[in-house]
Amino acid sequence: KEFQRVQDMQSKGWYKAADSMEEWGGKLKATGQVMDDTGKTLTKRVTMPLAAVGGIATKVGSDFEAGMSRVGATSGASAEDMKKLEAKAREMGATTVFSASEASDAFYYMSLAGWDAADMMDGISGVMDLAAASGEDLALVSDIVTDGLTAFGLSAKESSRMADVLAAASANANTDVKGLGEAFSYVAPVAGALGYTMEDT
Repeated sequence: KEFQRVQDMQSKGWYKAADSMEEWGGKLKATGQVMDDTGKTLTKRVTMPLAAVGGIATKVGSDFEAGMSRVGATSGASAEDMKKLEAKAREMGATTVFSASEASDAFYYMSLAGWDAADMMDGISGVMDLAAASGEDLALVSDIVTDGLTAFGLSAKESSRMADVLAAASANANTDVKGLGEAFSYVAPVAGALGYTMEDT
């Protein structure tokens, strides 16, 4: 009987311990599920967006490099000049509403117009001011300004002047900078050859 009594006591103790272990195991499982859910949430809300940002940054970086390569190919600029242009494009990307990639696109159109590195660095500020004021695409405005200046026989240093003229004309007429650019593509070469100023035109 004593043996039976002790055995019963031990069995009850083991059952209690087993129950406790089972309950503790359930809590661990629940905690593990919470941690798993937290991990999924972090992946969805933190890791994936960070990866996306990283992907965007990589694309922007590769777009910029590709843009500057096009500038180098069309302008024939030296390695030293390309370093200056890259630094200028990055500066414009950091200090204006436009990105460095957009600045490289503007440089590309300038190089197509025959501008050298010094001309591009002289002219980029005026082009960017006009693009920002008009809300037009920077590459388009660069194309308009470079073609217009060439037609009037003017240098890159006059880009700010042309930007002011186009901005004033579009503000006081029923047209925009894009429309003026299209008009200038026809009239500017003739007006320039006849000696008219861009203001008269």
